[in-house]
Amino acid sequence: MKNLVLVVIIIVLSVITLSTSPNNAYPEATFKYSQKRLIEKITLKLHFNPQSKADYYLHLLEIRLDEVSHIVNENQLSYIESSTHRYAATAGNLIDIVISQKINISNQIKSVFTKHIEVLTILRDKYPSQDMAEWRLLQDDINYLKLYSQQISTK
Repeated sequence: MKNLVLVVIIIVLSVITLSTSPNNAYPEATFKYSQKRLIEKITLKLHFNPQSKADYYLHLLEIRLDEVSHIVNENQLSYIESSTHRYAATAGNLIDIVISQKINISNQIKSVFTKHIEVLTILRDKYPSQDMAEWRLLQDDINYLKLYSQQISTK
């Protein structure tokens, strides 16, 4: 009973926070971004079905790409490392659940990954040198997507 009350309180607070917190909060807006991430984590926990969870990870991957794009386009270099790592982690979590639960959305994921690689390549090329950390971080995300695509191709 105690756990049920706690869950209800969390859901109510999430709904209230969702209605007052913008979904487009970016890492530089620390408090709003923390709220957004908390809501995402709660929402993820409420997806009990593996297919639903995979779909939500796909949604989160789009959000993470938007965040990386925003960080690069706004030249917020102090946030690029955490944003690119968060993007790669979300892609990895998606692949983990798809492989472990044998969810048949490989073609959809490959299509999304192909589009994301195009965007990440454009963002990466805004940095003139392969010696720049920003260039390498974005290239790492591209490499992860290629690796993950190969993983789901063999399953």
